[in-house]
Amino acid sequence: VTLAEFQAALEGVAEIQGIDGLRKRLVSFGYTKTLQVLEILEASGVDPSKLLSLEEFGAALCRIHVVEPNEHQAIFDNVRDRGDFTSKASVNDLMAALGSVGPWMLLEDLADRCHQKWDSADATWAGLGPGAKGDSIT
Repeated sequence: VTLAEFQAALEGVAEIQGIDGLRKRLVSFGYTKTLQVLEILEASGVDPSKLLSLEEFGAALCRIHVVEPNEHQAIFDNVRDRGDFTSKASVNDLMAALGSVGPWMLLEDLADRCHQKWDSADATWAGLGPGAKGDSIT
């Protein structure tokens, strides 16, 4: 077991108390892009713009490996209006919160495409950087 694997395992079982903890959990479970989370939630029938109660929000979180009710509450409280105890939260609110603790979805997509086309950071720089031949990453 490498140190990185051990750290990922610890992040996977650590209690989530905020959005940064959620991001760490998602990474430890193999999510490489925030967009993957959105795709899973949308595929399960959740409308990203619909305001959800804590119970509905928790059911959505279960689909992305967050199963503990206290973690549902912590994440829900971080993405809704805390000043209004009757407020609800949407998946879009969750995505915005995740964007505040991780790379933008556009950058994640760009990094993924570069990784598919070139095998290293040096090769990516050579392909896209100064003096590049104008290759496309589409």
